[in-house]
Amino acid sequence: MIIGSEWLFRKFCRDPRDDTSYYDEGATMETALDLLRREVPDFDALVAGRTCLDFGCGYGYQAIALVTQAGAARAVGVDIIEGYVARARERAAEHGVSTQVEFFCPRLPAELMGSFDIVISQNSFEHYAEPEAILEQMLACAKPGGIVVVTFGPLWYAPYGGHGRFMTWLPWYHLIFKEETIMRVRADYRSDGATRFEEVEGGLNRMSVRKFESILREVCRRHSCQVDYLRYRTIKGLPIVAGLPLLRELFISRATCIIRKDVS
Repeated sequence: MIIGSEWLFRKFCRDPRDDTSYYDEGATMETALDLLRREVPDFDALVAGRTCLDFGCGYGYQAIALVTQAGAARAVGVDIIEGYVARARERAAEHGVSTQVEFFCPRLPAELMGSFDIVISQNSFEHYAEPEAILEQMLACAKPGGIVVVTFGPLWYAPYGGHGRFMTWLPWYHLIFKEETIMRVRADYRSDGATRFEEVEGGLNRMSVRKFESILREVCRRHSCQVDYLRYRTIKGLPIVAGLPLLRELFISRATCIIRKDVS
């Protein structure tokens, strides 16, 4: 049942005066690859000696770490936010890897398209307004036989799929309360003027497990690609729910896949 009471929702929210930013730079050079190493089998061996694209590179931690920690031959980062890319370039210079790590905004130069062994997208796929088109762009960046690694979470129906932990500790709040109620309360914490989840800073595309699987099937069918690896991580380590149609949507918190581009 969807509840519309703004008063009730506020009872489950933090005091806005005590708010600290939940979405900041977050990562450090030391932890930049932790998630990928946890979610992708033999990640360092996969990357070593290869050319990598960090698709949605943010502040550049991950792209730099691909070279300095995982042994990639070269890494390129691309992001649509100019401020992120400017800081990433500074960081690459600070670490002495400007010749091995480059950053571009808002898109790659044409000569780099189709040139990468590995294209990596971390914690971005639930934000894209047109995720199917973006996945096709990732594949276009990979060379024939190259791979695209996508890992993201939480998915939409997961406890914190509304990406609102800066505001409330209540799990599934975005499924319990009306969207208009949530957005009115959210305005006390964020000033982006959003009235829908799609309009929040960074955007949310309500990516469900079912929607993700549908996109994978369609893109792989159109481009003759194959999924080499697909794994779902459930909350509280409950592997059984991953196979149950209704519960899987509510309890799967992260999706990770590796797609291999057709060699033809």
